[in-house]
Amino acid sequence: MIFKKNTKLYRIKDRNSALTSSSDQSQNYSLIEIRISPKRVARFLGFIVLGLILTSTLGTISHEFLSQDIAQEIGRLLYVDAEANIPSTYSSWSLLLCSIILAVIAIVESKGSYSFHWKSLSLIFFYLSIDEAVMLHESTIPKIGRWLLPSFNLSGFLSFAWVIFGAAFVLVFLLIYWRFVFSLPNQTKFLFMIAGIIYITGAIGVECIGGWYADLYGYKNHIYSTIATFEEALEMIGILVFIYALLQHINLYLPSIKIHIKGQKKV
Repeated sequence: MIFKKNTKLYRIKDRNSALTSSSDQSQNYSLIEIRISPKRVARFLGFIVLGLILTSTLGTISHEFLSQDIAQEIGRLLYVDAEANIPSTYSSWSLLLCSIILAVIAIVESKGSYSFHWKSLSLIFFYLSIDEAVMLHESTIPKIGRWLLPSFNLSGFLSFAWVIFGAAFVLVFLLIYWRFVFSLPNQTKFLFMIAGIIYITGAIGVECIGGWYADLYGYKNHIYSTIATFEEALEMIGILVFIYALLQHINLYLPSIKIHIKGQKKV
């Protein structure tokens, strides 16, 4: 691999992991360069998101023309609002990808004014990835909510107690990170804001609507499934936009990040 940073170029040899400076040109190497196109990555992930939403929608209506056992199994695997299935795995891995990209940026920006913000964002998205995989917020926050707010009857738009904590987290996040966001280049700042608005609209706004409807009419109906699918779609799209924003930020403003794969050519 070759990492270029601060005008220094280093080599990492395959077997011996020996580190040598770029001044050593005595050995011949065959070089394969990997270039990542933000648009192609976004397009690829967009097709995955579209496929997940369509198959989830088909899964929710499959009981109309399939046996109940088969329909339930399809729903378990494909429904975007279910746990430990294909859509939740995708969401978890996409959040982990955000964490990894943020960690790469944090390494490059390690001596910058906002190094802490890049690092902490990476940790936040790592936690969100784990949370999406094991559904921590859905299993623990309702219990915490009943303990902290025993006299409140959480119903209607607040049926899902975690949205209260989610909204509080968003407010704290904005207080801590607003200077960081507004310090970013215009394109990155705009994309970050669009990604955040889309994600929060789904994760909190549409979630509240879903909670209100479920409180009145229950979960097992097409309308609630549609609301839940719309919510998850917004979350997936928000993360997709954020991944594109991070890759585009690297592409435009951190051109020193280069990743190469090479093998030593013996003569």
